[in-house]
Amino acid sequence: MVKLDQIFNEKNNIPIRYFGGTGSQTQAVGSVIPYYYQVAPSRMHNFSVVYNGVVSPRFITQTFAGVNYFKQVFNDATTGFNIPALGFNTGVTNPSLFGAPGITINGFYEVGLTPPLGRIDTTGQLDETMTYTAGAHSFRFGGEYRRSLLDVFYERNARGSFVFDGSQGPLAATNTNCTWGAGNSPIAASLNPLADFLAGRLAVNRGTITYGDLQRNYYLNSVTGFFQDSWKARPNLTLNYGVNWIYQGPLSDPTNRISSFIPCLGGITYVGHDIDTLWHRDWKSFAPRFGFA
Repeated sequence: MVKLDQIFNEKNNIPIRYFGGTGSQTQAVGSVIPYYYQVAPSRMHNFSVVYNGVVSPRFITQTFAGVNYFKQVFNDATTGFNIPALGFNTGVTNPSLFGAPGITINGFYEVGLTPPLGRIDTTGQLDETMTYTAGAHSFRFGGEYRRSLLDVFYERNARGSFVFDGSQGPLAATNTNCTWGAGNSPIAASLNPLADFLAGRLAVNRGTITYGDLQRNYYLNSVTGFFQDSWKARPNLTLNYGVNWIYQGPLSDPTNRISSFIPCLGGITYVGHDIDTLWHRDWKSFAPRFGFA
Protein backbone atom coordinates (compact mmCIF):
# COMPACT_ATOMS: atom_id res chain seq x y z
CA MET A 1 0.00 0.00 0.00
CA VAL A 2 1.28 3.45 -0.96
CA LYS A 3 -0.15 6.75 0.28
CA LEU A 4 1.10 10.11 -0.97
CA ASP A 5 -0.28 13.56 -0.24
CA GLN A 6 0.72 16.70 -2.13
CA ILE A 7 -0.44 19.90 -0.43
CA PHE A 8 0.14 22.85 -2.76
CA ASN A 9 -1.47 25.44 -0.49
CA GLU A 10 -4.44 25.82 1.84
CA LYS A 11 -6.84 25.65 -1.13
CA ASN A 12 -5.39 22.84 -3.26
CA ASN A 13 -4.20 19.32 -2.42
CA ILE A 14 -3.93 15.93 -4.13
CA PRO A 15 -3.99 12.58 -2.27
CA ILE A 16 -2.68 9.59 -4.24
CA ARG A 17 -3.39 6.01 -3.17
CA TYR A 18 -2.28 2.59 -4.42
CA PHE A 19 -3.14 -0.87 -3.13
CA GLY A 20 -1.68 -4.09 -4.54
CA GLY A 21 -2.48 -7.60 -3.44
CA THR A 22 -1.70 -11.15 -4.48
CA GLY A 23 -3.09 -14.47 -3.43
CA SER A 24 -2.37 -18.14 -4.03
CA GLN A 25 -4.83 -20.93 -3.38
CA THR A 26 -4.31 -24.68 -3.76
CA GLN A 27 -6.93 -27.33 -3.13
CA ALA A 28 -7.39 -31.03 -3.75
CA VAL A 29 -10.64 -31.14 -5.73
CA GLY A 30 -11.01 -34.87 -6.26
CA SER A 31 -7.60 -36.40 -6.81
CA VAL A 32 -4.74 -37.15 -4.41
CA ILE A 33 -2.25 -36.65 -7.24
CA PRO A 34 -0.64 -33.22 -6.74
CA TYR A 35 -0.48 -32.61 -10.51
CA TYR A 36 -4.26 -32.25 -10.47
CA TYR A 37 -4.74 -30.09 -7.43
CA GLN A 38 -6.55 -26.90 -8.33
CA VAL A 39 -4.51 -23.69 -8.12
CA ALA A 40 -6.06 -20.23 -8.25
CA PRO A 41 -3.56 -17.36 -8.13
CA SER A 42 -5.04 -13.87 -7.97
CA ARG A 43 -3.79 -10.33 -8.49
CA MET A 44 -5.41 -7.08 -7.35
CA HIS A 45 -4.40 -3.48 -8.07
CA ASN A 46 -6.24 -0.30 -7.12
CA PHE A 47 -5.15 3.25 -8.01
CA SER A 48 -6.81 6.54 -7.09
CA VAL A 49 -5.99 10.23 -7.48
CA VAL A 50 -8.12 12.93 -5.87
CA TYR A 51 -7.99 16.67 -6.38
CA ASN A 52 -9.52 18.80 -3.62
CA GLY A 53 -10.01 22.46 -4.46
CA VAL A 54 -11.42 25.37 -2.49
CA VAL A 55 -12.84 27.78 -5.06
CA SER A 56 -14.24 30.10 -2.40
CA PRO A 57 -15.21 29.88 1.27
CA ARG A 58 -18.63 28.67 0.05
CA PHE A 59 -17.69 26.51 -2.92
CA ILE A 60 -15.56 23.31 -2.73
CA THR A 61 -14.85 20.78 -5.50
CA GLN A 62 -13.49 17.25 -5.44
CA THR A 63 -12.37 15.37 -8.56
CA PHE A 64 -11.63 11.66 -8.31
CA ALA A 65 -10.03 9.32 -10.85
CA GLY A 66 -9.40 5.65 -10.16
CA VAL A 67 -8.73 2.26 -11.70
CA ASN A 68 -9.42 -1.15 -10.17
CA TYR A 69 -7.87 -4.36 -11.56
CA PHE A 70 -8.68 -7.92 -10.55
CA LYS A 71 -7.36 -11.15 -12.07
CA GLN A 72 -7.96 -14.73 -10.99
CA VAL A 73 -7.19 -17.90 -12.94
CA PHE A 74 -8.07 -21.51 -12.08
CA ASN A 75 -6.08 -24.43 -13.48
CA ASP A 76 -4.44 -27.75 -12.70
CA ALA A 77 -1.26 -27.39 -10.67
CA THR A 78 0.76 -28.91 -13.55
CA THR A 79 -0.12 -28.07 -17.16
CA GLY A 80 3.04 -28.92 -19.08
CA PHE A 81 1.69 -32.11 -20.63
CA ASN A 82 1.51 -32.08 -24.44
CA ILE A 83 -1.13 -34.79 -24.66
CA PRO A 84 -1.10 -35.31 -28.46
CA ALA A 85 2.70 -35.72 -28.34
CA LEU A 86 2.22 -38.43 -25.69
CA GLY A 87 -0.01 -40.43 -28.05
CA PHE A 88 -3.46 -39.31 -26.91
CA ASN A 89 -4.46 -37.17 -29.88
CA THR A 90 -7.24 -34.93 -28.64
CA GLY A 91 -6.62 -32.42 -31.42
CA VAL A 92 -5.56 -29.71 -28.96
CA THR A 93 -2.51 -27.90 -30.36
CA ASN A 94 -2.79 -24.52 -28.60
CA PRO A 95 0.04 -24.41 -26.01
CA SER A 96 -2.18 -22.37 -23.67
CA LEU A 97 -4.43 -25.45 -23.44
CA PHE A 98 -1.66 -27.96 -22.79
CA GLY A 99 -2.28 -30.16 -19.80
CA ALA A 100 -4.28 -33.25 -19.05
CA PRO A 101 -7.85 -33.46 -20.32
CA GLY A 102 -10.50 -34.63 -17.92
CA ILE A 103 -9.96 -38.39 -17.77
CA THR A 104 -12.13 -40.68 -15.67
CA ILE A 105 -11.17 -44.34 -15.35
CA ASN A 106 -13.93 -45.90 -13.27
CA GLY A 107 -12.54 -47.08 -9.97
CA PHE A 108 -9.46 -44.82 -10.13
CA TYR A 109 -8.72 -41.20 -9.31
CA GLU A 110 -9.61 -38.66 -11.98
CA VAL A 111 -7.05 -36.45 -13.69
CA GLY A 112 -7.32 -33.09 -15.43
CA LEU A 113 -9.96 -31.87 -13.01
CA THR A 114 -9.59 -28.12 -13.60
CA PRO A 115 -9.62 -26.71 -17.14
CA PRO A 116 -8.27 -23.18 -17.68
CA LEU A 117 -10.83 -20.80 -16.19
CA GLY A 118 -10.49 -17.16 -15.27
CA ARG A 119 -11.34 -13.54 -15.71
CA ILE A 120 -9.70 -10.14 -15.63
CA ASP A 121 -11.90 -7.24 -14.51
CA THR A 122 -10.67 -3.70 -15.11
CA THR A 123 -12.80 -0.73 -14.11
CA GLY A 124 -12.04 2.94 -14.64
CA GLN A 125 -13.92 5.55 -12.63
CA LEU A 126 -14.22 9.34 -12.83
CA ASP A 127 -16.16 11.32 -10.17
CA GLU A 128 -16.91 14.97 -9.64
CA THR A 129 -18.51 16.27 -6.43
CA MET A 130 -19.21 19.93 -5.63
CA THR A 131 -20.38 21.49 -2.38
CA TYR A 132 -21.92 24.94 -2.16
CA THR A 133 -23.08 26.62 1.05
CA ALA A 134 -25.67 29.37 1.00
CA GLY A 135 -27.13 30.56 4.27
CA ALA A 136 -28.90 27.65 6.01
CA HIS A 137 -28.42 25.37 2.96
CA SER A 138 -25.53 23.09 2.12
CA PHE A 139 -25.90 21.81 -1.46
CA ARG A 140 -23.98 18.82 -2.81
CA PHE A 141 -24.17 17.71 -6.42
CA GLY A 142 -22.09 15.78 -8.89
CA GLY A 143 -21.80 12.67 -10.99
CA GLU A 144 -19.79 9.60 -11.82
CA TYR A 145 -18.80 7.68 -14.94
CA ARG A 146 -17.55 4.09 -14.90
CA ARG A 147 -16.35 1.84 -17.70
CA SER A 148 -15.62 -1.80 -17.05
CA LEU A 149 -13.86 -4.39 -19.19
CA LEU A 150 -14.48 -8.03 -18.36
CA ASP A 151 -11.93 -10.31 -20.03
CA VAL A 152 -13.51 -13.74 -19.51
CA PHE A 153 -11.80 -16.98 -20.54
CA TYR A 154 -13.71 -20.05 -19.39
CA GLU A 155 -12.02 -22.81 -21.37
CA ARG A 156 -14.27 -25.49 -19.89
CA ASN A 157 -13.90 -28.80 -21.73
CA ALA A 158 -11.45 -27.26 -24.22
CA ARG A 159 -8.95 -30.00 -23.35
CA GLY A 160 -11.63 -32.65 -23.62
CA SER A 161 -13.40 -34.97 -21.21
CA PHE A 162 -13.20 -38.76 -21.47
CA VAL A 163 -14.75 -41.57 -19.43
CA PHE A 164 -13.42 -45.13 -19.65
CA ASP A 165 -16.11 -47.38 -18.18
CA GLY A 166 -14.81 -50.85 -19.04
CA SER A 167 -17.53 -51.59 -21.58
CA GLN A 168 -15.30 -51.86 -24.66
CA GLY A 169 -12.71 -54.55 -23.90
CA PRO A 170 -12.90 -58.30 -24.50
CA LEU A 171 -13.87 -58.83 -20.86
CA ALA A 172 -16.66 -56.24 -20.89
CA ALA A 173 -19.24 -58.84 -19.92
CA THR A 174 -17.18 -60.04 -16.97
CA ASN A 175 -18.87 -59.18 -13.71
CA THR A 176 -16.79 -61.36 -11.40
CA ASN A 177 -13.25 -62.65 -11.34
CA CYS A 178 -12.44 -65.02 -14.16
CA THR A 179 -9.34 -66.83 -15.45
CA TRP A 180 -7.37 -65.99 -18.52
CA GLY A 181 -4.46 -67.65 -20.28
CA ALA A 182 -2.45 -70.77 -19.69
CA GLY A 183 -1.32 -69.58 -16.29
CA ASN A 184 -4.92 -69.49 -15.06
CA SER A 185 -4.31 -65.96 -13.64
CA PRO A 186 -7.31 -64.23 -12.07
CA ILE A 187 -8.50 -61.01 -13.72
CA ALA A 188 -10.77 -58.68 -11.80
CA ALA A 189 -13.68 -57.05 -13.59
CA SER A 190 -12.83 -53.82 -11.75
CA LEU A 191 -9.76 -53.51 -13.99
CA ASN A 192 -11.82 -53.44 -17.22
CA PRO A 193 -11.96 -49.60 -17.24
CA LEU A 194 -8.16 -49.52 -16.99
CA ALA A 195 -7.94 -51.99 -19.89
CA ASP A 196 -10.16 -49.71 -21.98
CA PHE A 197 -7.91 -46.77 -21.17
CA LEU A 198 -4.73 -48.63 -22.08
CA ALA A 199 -6.34 -49.72 -25.35
CA GLY A 200 -7.67 -46.22 -26.04
CA ARG A 201 -11.23 -47.44 -26.50
CA LEU A 202 -14.21 -45.26 -25.57
CA ALA A 203 -17.89 -46.04 -25.55
CA VAL A 204 -20.21 -43.90 -27.68
CA ASN A 205 -20.88 -40.47 -26.13
CA ARG A 206 -18.24 -41.00 -23.46
CA GLY A 207 -15.79 -38.50 -24.95
CA THR A 208 -16.48 -34.82 -25.63
CA ILE A 209 -14.41 -31.77 -26.47
CA THR A 210 -15.26 -28.13 -27.05
CA TYR A 211 -13.74 -26.31 -30.02
CA GLY A 212 -13.69 -22.64 -30.88
CA ASP A 213 -12.71 -19.39 -29.21
CA LEU A 214 -14.08 -19.35 -25.67
CA GLN A 215 -12.51 -16.01 -24.68
CA ARG A 216 -14.83 -12.98 -24.54
CA ASN A 217 -14.42 -9.27 -23.88
CA TYR A 218 -17.45 -7.60 -22.33
CA TYR A 219 -17.81 -3.85 -21.82
CA LEU A 220 -20.10 -2.14 -19.35
CA ASN A 221 -20.77 1.59 -18.94
CA SER A 222 -22.61 3.33 -16.13
CA VAL A 223 -23.36 6.97 -15.34
CA THR A 224 -24.80 8.44 -12.14
CA GLY A 225 -25.75 11.92 -11.01
CA PHE A 226 -27.07 13.32 -7.74
CA PHE A 227 -28.27 16.46 -6.01
CA GLN A 228 -28.93 16.88 -2.31
CA ASP A 229 -29.47 19.64 0.20
CA SER A 230 -28.94 19.76 3.95
CA TRP A 231 -31.23 22.56 5.11
CA LYS A 232 -31.06 23.82 8.69
CA ALA A 233 -34.68 24.88 8.75
CA ARG A 234 -34.65 25.69 12.47
CA PRO A 235 -32.06 25.64 15.23
CA ASN A 236 -33.39 22.23 16.29
CA LEU A 237 -34.45 20.83 12.87
CA THR A 238 -32.34 19.85 9.85
CA LEU A 239 -33.90 18.46 6.65
CA ASN A 240 -31.96 16.29 4.19
CA TYR A 241 -33.45 15.72 0.75
CA GLY A 242 -32.27 15.01 -2.76
CA VAL A 243 -32.42 12.71 -5.75
CA ASN A 244 -30.06 10.21 -7.34
CA TRP A 245 -30.08 9.11 -11.00
CA ILE A 246 -28.44 5.94 -12.33
CA TYR A 247 -27.96 4.68 -15.86
CA GLN A 248 -26.62 1.13 -16.18
CA GLY A 249 -25.81 0.38 -19.80
CA PRO A 250 -26.16 -3.11 -21.28
CA LEU A 251 -23.21 -5.44 -21.67
CA SER A 252 -21.63 -5.08 -25.10
CA ASP A 253 -19.10 -6.99 -27.19
CA PRO A 254 -17.43 -5.40 -30.25
CA THR A 255 -17.45 -8.78 -32.01
CA ASN A 256 -21.22 -9.30 -31.44
CA ARG A 257 -20.86 -12.69 -29.76
CA ILE A 258 -23.17 -12.05 -26.81
CA SER A 259 -26.31 -14.18 -27.00
CA SER A 260 -29.56 -14.41 -25.11
CA PHE A 261 -32.51 -16.80 -25.13
CA ILE A 262 -35.69 -15.06 -26.32
CA PRO A 263 -38.41 -17.58 -27.27
CA CYS A 264 -40.55 -15.12 -29.26
CA LEU A 265 -37.56 -14.40 -31.52
CA GLY A 266 -36.82 -18.06 -32.15
CA GLY A 267 -34.63 -18.95 -29.17
CA ILE A 268 -30.93 -18.07 -29.21
CA THR A 269 -30.46 -14.50 -30.41
CA TYR A 270 -27.27 -12.48 -30.87
CA VAL A 271 -26.70 -8.84 -30.07
CA GLY A 272 -25.88 -6.96 -33.26
CA HIS A 273 -27.70 -9.48 -35.45
CA ASP A 274 -31.12 -10.32 -34.01
CA ILE A 275 -31.39 -7.70 -31.26
CA ASP A 276 -29.82 -4.27 -30.74
CA THR A 277 -28.92 -4.57 -27.06
CA LEU A 278 -28.77 -7.32 -24.46
CA TRP A 279 -31.43 -5.52 -22.41
CA HIS A 280 -33.49 -2.39 -22.88
CA ARG A 281 -31.84 0.84 -21.79
CA ASP A 282 -33.46 2.50 -18.80
CA TRP A 283 -32.93 6.26 -18.64
CA LYS A 284 -35.51 6.84 -15.89
CA SER A 285 -33.95 5.25 -12.83
CA PHE A 286 -34.40 7.97 -10.22
CA ALA A 287 -34.16 7.46 -6.45
CA PRO A 288 -35.41 10.23 -4.17
CA ARG A 289 -34.24 10.61 -0.60
CA PHE A 290 -35.57 12.42 2.44
CA GLY A 291 -34.56 12.56 6.08
CA PHE A 292 -34.62 14.82 9.07
CA ALA A 293 -32.81 15.28 12.36
